[in-house]
Amino acid sequence: MNHEKPAWVSDPLVESWVRKRGLDLLKNGVLFMDKGLRIVYANQSFLDAFKLSSIETIGQNLYELDSASWDIPQIHHLTDETLRSGSHCLNFEIAHRFPRIGVVPLIINAYRWNIAGKGETATVFVVQNFVAEQTEERTIHNALLRSLSQMGEGIAVIQNRRLTFVNQPLCALLGFDELELLNFSTYLEIFHPDERKRIEVRHNARIAGVQFATCYETALTHKNGSRIEVDISVAALLLENKPGVVITIRDITTRKQFELALLESEERNRTFIEQLSDGVCVTVDGHIRFANRMLSRITGYPLAELSGMPLKQLAHEEDRAQLEPFMKAALDGNEAVLEQVLRFCRKGGEILYFRLNHAPIDFGGKRGILTTASDITEQKQMEAKLTESRNRLQTMIMASPVPLLLKRASDNTILFINHLAADMFGLDIYASIGKKASVLAPHDVDELIVQETLNRYGVLHNYEISFKNANGSTVWAIMSEQTMTYDGEKSVLVAIHDITSRKLTEGRLEYLATHDSLTNLPNRKLLFERLQQAILYGERYFSIFAVLYIDLDGFKTINDTLGHAAGDEVLLEASKRMASCVRSSDTVARIGGDEFVILLSLIEQPQQAAGIAEKVIACIQQPMRLNENTVTLGASIGISIFGSHGKDAETLVSNADSAMYKVKTSGKNGFAFYAPSH
Repeated sequence: MNHEKPAWVSDPLVESWVRKRGLDLLKNGVLFMDKGLRIVYANQSFLDAFKLSSIETIGQNLYELDSASWDIPQIHHLTDETLRSGSHCLNFEIAHRFPRIGVVPLIINAYRWNIAGKGETATVFVVQNFVAEQTEERTIHNALLRSLSQMGEGIAVIQNRRLTFVNQPLCALLGFDELELLNFSTYLEIFHPDERKRIEVRHNARIAGVQFATCYETALTHKNGSRIEVDISVAALLLENKPGVVITIRDITTRKQFELALLESEERNRTFIEQLSDGVCVTVDGHIRFANRMLSRITGYPLAELSGMPLKQLAHEEDRAQLEPFMKAALDGNEAVLEQVLRFCRKGGEILYFRLNHAPIDFGGKRGILTTASDITEQKQMEAKLTESRNRLQTMIMASPVPLLLKRASDNTILFINHLAADMFGLDIYASIGKKASVLAPHDVDELIVQETLNRYGVLHNYEISFKNANGSTVWAIMSEQTMTYDGEKSVLVAIHDITSRKLTEGRLEYLATHDSLTNLPNRKLLFERLQQAILYGERYFSIFAVLYIDLDGFKTINDTLGHAAGDEVLLEASKRMASCVRSSDTVARIGGDEFVILLSLIEQPQQAAGIAEKVIACIQQPMRLNENTVTLGASIGISIFGSHGKDAETLVSNADSAMYKVKTSGKNGFAFYAPSH
């Protein structure tokens, strides 16, 4: 990869900010833009992902970048939301067409950053794209299809009731070319009409999650209309995030023909038996009376040694006890238990896996059993590899230093969870497996959007949630989810990063920014925000409210004579008394040393404000006990009424302050409405 030197504006603040946070090393693309959306910095990940150079990027307007087909209204909406919130706008999804690489789905997180000391702000975009993931997924998909194409047995993939892939052996078996099969309106057209109903019931049940046998016999229809007897194996799979099934089809027409022919004449079919690809033997009283050359080849025993040998001698010693019940069932005509899988031992000791089918037969005037043996060793080896892969995944989840869990996509059932994730959710690690992960569906997350994103892209990075854990505590976390196939069904691997400490710190900082540190009353900033809300409500519904500006009479003397600690106690007590005089919907704010403002919302007439003022004065006048000292305060209050004395927050507060000042100069400890001076 050609790493160019990052190009940004010659600003030490920006350079320090970028390097300190490691943005130049992020895998996600990072852009800094000025207020005109001119790019002043792009990290290397952005340049590499979109095949751009720093020379053609820095200084360009975002909308003109590489002649990209940007959704201008969406970008405007994103930047407006970021500007209005003053902080950030998360997980904004946009897709754009780049001439060099085509349509790219993007997830943009936008932030506003104040450049300290300059009075300017920058817009920061963190861009995630899924080109690499989609390319890798397509590579895996193509590799899988190539592998299926090279298999000797017939292979078909069914998705949405259609054939989406067939290999050449299946085409040859059915007499159709690939395009003809893929154009069938439904997968059922390849099956014989007598079998379609049964196949459809099995397929629908399998898609719905009902367990059926994965291997069974059925019949297909050749292009010329003839019936083809087949043995099929069915497995679930996920291609391009779409569920489906893959079926392996083996022609057993010759075997079926042989079984029928053998009932008519043993001798006539001996030559036919020798041509079969499966091992065949006939046992009487448990001993082999006839075996074909293929059984000799796959077991390593000469035909002479096989003749008269007990069939169970071929089986692995640990599996021999399983053979006898099946053979007895075959002799009894119990067709429900005629197929089994056993391990056979070759003469040299090598262990092979076989699928055995047993059927009763008359042989030489005696009741015997016809057994066909199909070598499924490769299939078992593949299953073992899948089991090993599953165990590795479990080990990875359990040993991960990151809280992880694996859940089933269809119903949110927890399949595995490590100790870190269990502790975060307040769950018992063993008791939680197999239960619903309801804690992962918090009310502040649109689960439908999460599922749609996972279904579309297979991955969802870094979205924020909050929830109550099993202990009742609130937890904030950043989650990422990745779909995968586990045990043949769609699952989701979830990584969780606990940000509770950070959120609590942010909440505390936000509280301190809007509240007085001594009295915990709203400060001037929060007061003016609530005044603005009251003004908007009043203008819409033609209602009035009052602003009371309060100055404590005698506070300076107490503060100077008894000290600042005593003064703080007085302010705390005065704030409590004022709060007791108003409704919970009203606001008592401290805006200066001994100056307070009360916002009385939704009053019907100005005289209600006068009544509250009298109540406040009476409360404040009550003696206060400070250790061994008793002190008394007064209150001078100025009142302004929305509409009559001003229609904006600054004017209302200023006029209430002027009215309070007149009370101060005319004797203190009283109240007055604002009256314009002429």
